[in-house]
Amino acid sequence: MLKLGNTGPVTDNEMKKASTKIVKMTPFIDGEGIMRSRSRLEHSAQLSYDSKYPIVMPEKESEILESLVRNIHWQNNHSTIIETYALLKKDFAFPLGR
Repeated sequence: MLKLGNTGPVTDNEMKKASTKIVKMTPFIDGEGIMRSRSRLEHSAQLSYDSKYPIVMPEKESEILESLVRNIHWQNNHSTIIETYALLKKDFAFPLGR
């Protein structure tokens, strides 16, 4: 999971200054120190916490992001790009989209 360490933004104000793309996602830090995005689905009683508040992924390519995409792709029988992205969007938010 992505957690903010000593080198990352610590307060909400510092986090919002980090990226305007992320600001639009109305981010917050959950109880485990993971940056999540509020969504229009947050009041749904039927969805899981991860679906209501997806984890914000890095804006730029990273090893963790590449590993996650590869894992989802393999777990779903080498799904297409569109299918893989749709599966990732269930629990993760991407500031730059695809």
